[in-house]
Amino acid sequence: MTDITLEDKNNDTTTASPLKNKKHVSFGDCEIREYQIIIGDHPMCKKGLPLSLGWKYSKSQKISIYEQEMNQRPYRELRMSAKERRYVLHEVSGYSLSYLECMEDLRAMIRLRNQDDNDNDLMKSNKQLEEFLEKVF
Repeated sequence: MTDITLEDKNNDTTTASPLKNKKHVSFGDCEIREYQIIIGDHPMCKKGLPLSLGWKYSKSQKISIYEQEMNQRPYRELRMSAKERRYVLHEVSGYSLSYLECMEDLRAMIRLRNQDDNDNDLMKSNKQLEEFLEKVF
């Protein structure tokens, strides 16, 4: 039988027989980073501007995985209204209210344009279907 040599993070080596090894999983610390909050582009955000994380982060702290699990909020508490998202973008991220209004208007125009494009595509496909049915029947 072959022995297995393992090396841990302190470069200490241990030799163990495969039959004596018990499989286990353990977790160390979590690193928590605070990222910048920016205007996002999530398509399912129907009202207001969506939030996204930027690439820059400022603080970093380490806590145990168990502490993180204990402090984690349920998903339903993480949802924000359009008013709350606007507050975060203005107060936390520093966007001006006039800039946010312009971005909301722009997003609404893009949504209307996409809706019109979808309606036009639907009308085109309906017309093509009618032409096909006329040829067949």
